[in-house]
Amino acid sequence: MTDSAPEESRDGDPGGETDRQCDYCRLPIPGSGVTGEHEGETYTFCSEGCRDALEGAEKVFTQHHGFRRTPTGVGPIDESLPQGVPRNSFVMLTDLAGTRTGSVRAELAWRALRRGEPVVFVTFLEPPVSVVQEFVTLDWNVLPYLEAGRLRFVDAFTYRMEDRDRLTERFNDWNSHLAGFCEPATSRVRDPSDVNELENRVDDALESLDMEDRGIVVLDSLDEFGSGVQPVQAYRFVKDLRATVCKGRFVPVYASATRVRKMSGVLTLPKWVLYEYTAGEGIVTIELHEGSPDPESENEGEGESGGSGDSDAVDARGNPADE
Repeated sequence: MTDSAPEESRDGDPGGETDRQCDYCRLPIPGSGVTGEHEGETYTFCSEGCRDALEGAEKVFTQHHGFRRTPTGVGPIDESLPQGVPRNSFVMLTDLAGTRTGSVRAELAWRALRRGEPVVFVTFLEPPVSVVQEFVTLDWNVLPYLEAGRLRFVDAFTYRMEDRDRLTERFNDWNSHLAGFCEPATSRVRDPSDVNELENRVDDALESLDMEDRGIVVLDSLDEFGSGVQPVQAYRFVKDLRATVCKGRFVPVYASATRVRKMSGVLTLPKWVLYEYTAGEGIVTIELHEGSPDPESENEGEGESGGSGDSDAVDARGNPADE
């Protein structure tokens, strides 16, 4: 086994640029690195810690940033964040009129489910069955995920209703069918103004899905939550959620709010995107082409519509009109 300390560059930092990666953590190796043998093979590591870790490890990391960034699967968001979203991020979505953040939240959750990741959905604006209807409207069938326990709801809405049974009694057969899937996958909050209870419900949902370094959490409206508590309580909830979920579990949180700022910690390409939602596809971007249409296309169109100069005019009875 051979040890070799990293070479120092002129500015005092270890080594210069290198294309070599550590055989354990997959980070770039500054300088000459550290070599070691394992089961008859010689490997190169960035540090003695990585070399020693390989001795007792059953597997190595395949990429160094796999737990730090992840794509959302939502086209316009991934275009603006080409490196993905850091897994320890608390992401706020602009909840302005016309942005259809409800559909965006649904697509974020759907893409995560399709990647094989669990989802916890915290609802302040509507009951869980209404959220499921949003998915169904877009031809996204989340019923198998509810049944398998991979999609869970923390319901902070129905506490408003004195008689919750009346809500379900008014459901038609279809909504009752959807509600039957939601019921076992829902944890209700008795008093959302009790921040401790709300945090415990969210933590219990994450724990039941073993959400550490996988999955996402979606909150439908921080504004709605903030309207029912003191500002300092809302601030504390966001700070605690960011610390315990994003930083502690490496699970990103997506929350709708009216005031947001630029994503930090990752390359951001701000841009306006014109989009529409289609069933089964989600967000479909619309590209605008400036300038006049293609002249060749215009000529073809004239030829198809009788552009040779012959008149196609007819009278009220459908007979050819006189010139």
